[in-house]
Amino acid sequence: MTSQRSSASVSDSSGNLLFYTDGINVWNNAHQIMPNATGLFGNNEIDQSVIIVPDPNNTSKYYVFTNRGNAMGLSGIYYSIIDMSLDGGLGDVDVAQKNIILQGVGDYSKNLTVILNSNDNSYWIVIFGSKDGIASDTFYTYKVDALGVNLANQVTFTFNLNESTENVTGQMKISPDGQSLALIHNTVGAGRNGEFEEAQSLFVFDFDSVTGAISQLNDSFSLNDISIKSMLESNYAIEIYDHKGSLVNKKKVTKKDFNINTSSFKSGIYYLKIIDSNSNIIHKSIIKI
Repeated sequence: MTSQRSSASVSDSSGNLLFYTDGINVWNNAHQIMPNATGLFGNNEIDQSVIIVPDPNNTSKYYVFTNRGNAMGLSGIYYSIIDMSLDGGLGDVDVAQKNIILQGVGDYSKNLTVILNSNDNSYWIVIFGSKDGIASDTFYTYKVDALGVNLANQVTFTFNLNESTENVTGQMKISPDGQSLALIHNTVGAGRNGEFEEAQSLFVFDFDSVTGAISQLNDSFSLNDISIKSMLESNYAIEIYDHKGSLVNKKKVTKKDFNINTSSFKSGIYYLKIIDSNSNIIHKSIIKI
C-alpha cells in the first residue's frame, strides 16, 4: 500500500493485524485487497481522510469512515462496513453498506478524528469543515452506537482574519481524558508585502465526552510565532522549556495577547508554562515545525 498522507489499520485485542486501508482500498491480513473493498470514497492526498471504528454492537464488524475531500469535484464523509466473518474470516466489505454518506455534514471537510465514549462504550466521530463550502469553521459530532451513526452536535466558531481557515490542512485530536480537542491549521494567506506566506496555528477547545459537545475556544498558538490568546487577564509570566526540560524563554506579560518569536527554536516539542498573578499554573505543549 502506498499513501501520500492518510492510512489506517486495526488489530485484535492480542495485537494481531486484521486489515488496513488507504481510504480507497482495504487489504486483509494476508496483504490482499478484500474482494469488494475497492473504490471506497476516500482521498489519500489529504490529512486524516480515513479512520476505523469498531461496531459497538458487533465484535465482527468495523466502520471505515472516509473523507472524499473534494476529490474530482465531489465531497462528503462516507462510511463502509467491514465484516470479518466474510471471505473465510479474512474479512470483506458488506456490499449493502458501502460508501454510505453521512447526512448533515457540510460541503467540504478535511479533519476527522475519533475517541471512545467510555460512558456507554460508544464512539464519538468529530469532523471539522465547511458549513457553506467557503471557509472551514464548523464541527460536526456523530455518535456511533447500537443505533448506528447519528449526528449529535454541530457548532460553528468565528475565527479572526489572522486565523483564516481557508485552504486549511493539518490535523485534529481529542485528548486521552476526553476533555479537550486540539486543531492544527496550516493556512495560506497574504503576507505584509502581498506575497503568500504560511501560518500554522494550534487551536484548543473544550470537549464533553458525555455529550460530544465542543465549546469554548480556549487558547490559540501560532507555531511559527507563538500567539497566546488566553482566558487570563494581564500580568502573567510565560516560560518555555525544550523536551529536555531546559528553559529556553522566559518573560513577564503585561497584556492579554502576546507573541513570542520562535525563529531561533529548533524543530521539536516544547512545553509552555503560564503563571498567573495568583500563582496558578497552566501547562501546554507546543510543536515547532
